[in-house]
Order: sequence, then structure tokens, then C-alpha cells
Amino acid sequence: MACTIELSKEQRTWFEARPVAWAIVNDGRDDLAPKNSPHGNLVALLANMADYGRAHWKYEPGSTTHVDNTLKGLHDVTDCGSLAHIFEEIAEHLGYTNAKAWHILPPGDNRDRIVTSENLQCFTGQVGDPTIEGRWCFGDHWIVICDSKSYDPTFNQYFDSAPLPPYFGWWGHYVHDRTVFATHYFSCKDRPSIYNGYKAGTAGRPFRPAIQARRGFFGIGRRAYVPAQPAVAPTPGKMFYTYKRTDATGQEIDE
Repeated sequence: MACTIELSKEQRTWFEARPVAWAIVNDGRDDLAPKNSPHGNLVALLANMADYGRAHWKYEPGSTTHVDNTLKGLHDVTDCGSLAHIFEEIAEHLGYTNAKAWHILPPGDNRDRIVTSENLQCFTGQVGDPTIEGRWCFGDHWIVICDSKSYDPTFNQYFDSAPLPPYFGWWGHYVHDRTVFATHYFSCKDRPSIYNGYKAGTAGRPFRPAIQARRGFFGIGRRAYVPAQPAVAPTPGKMFYTYKRTDATGQEIDE
């Protein structure tokens, strides 16, 4: 497929300096063409970006991101904010200058959370925490709005512009509680509360060379052969969300 939208010299120069942006618009499965409506081309851009990201990017909310370096192929970690700004940048340089990144925050306390619908997949195929039915629990979210339409490159979805995406479920309200892990949980009206949990990591082990067998002297000092043991990488601890109350160490409590 190809991008046949006529580009100015300045637009072409911008894409030449950002080969990932050009790969998304020109090498994706959906055409971006003058015959398409602006919305049609932005939907094609959304699908092409999701395909490219699934093959080349990581989705790690809360990690360090860099929009321009991602478009230049120098960085591969994204979050909802960087994805929205990547979509905005590409759309603007295709001529859709009304496309603007839009920041969604919970109302009230800035420590509250957005809780999505269950089993919501992002562009990589990941879903939210299985311990809360595959829901995502965010402190904020970013989408792009253009001419009364909304585009969400994190979840590869588009919809008529509205106060909230249709796959947002409800708000989780911050509650301070010193007896639970991280000293807080999220109260959800008419829904189960959401707690922070923690799964400890595992220790690593260096490579261990083989130990050769030894016959010894009249059985004294005999040693059996021990094969080499490969190195084992450590695994980091991981925080997660759960409907179960947790103790101060992050372990779930069966009540």
C-alpha cells in the first residue's frame, strides 16, 4: 500500500528525517489517498500505526518515552501520551492540522484512577491486569481529537468525540489506608474496590562450570561429575491491581 497524498517540500523533508513515520503512512496495509475523506485517512493512519507498533514497539505505561526519537527509529518504548503525540505529529504533517492530542484526567482528586472495560486490548495485544478482569487502571489517558472525531492509538479505536471513550468503565476514587500495600486503595461506586498488589521477583544465578568427577584414593575424596549449570537471570518484582484486599507487603488477603 502507499501514501498518495500530495506533500509539500517541507512535509517531505519532515518525513525523510523520520523514517518510522514514513513507514507507517507509506508501507502500511491501508492506503492514505486524496480520494479518502480526512476521517478515512486518519482511520487508515490509526490502523497502520497499530500494525507497525505491534511489530516494533513496546507499550510500557509510566516508562520514559521520546516522541521524535521513536519516529526516527531510535527508541521503541511507548505509553499513551507518546502514542497520541506520535499520531498528532504524523497527522499534522499529512496536512490535518486540526488533529490535537487531548489529555483525559479523572475529575476531582488527581490521585484517582480511570478504570476501563474488561479485557481491553492495546495495540500490542496486551490486556490489563487479569486480577481485575483484564481492565486497565490509569491515572490519566491521552487520545487525539480532529473535527469531531476521536482517535486512540493506544487501543486502536476511534469514535465520535465525547467526554470519554466508550470503553472507559468508571472512576476509582483514592482512599488513604495505612493497613494496605502502598497505603491506599481505590473505591469504585457500586463496584469492587481496587487494591495495589506486589509479586516479589526472583534471584538470579551466575553460570556454574561443570565439576569433573574424581575417583579419589581408596574412595577417599571421591567426587561425582556435576554438569555445567546455565546462568539464570533475576526477575524484577511487579506491582499489579487486584479486587482482593492486600496486606502491607502487597500479598492478597483471602477474606
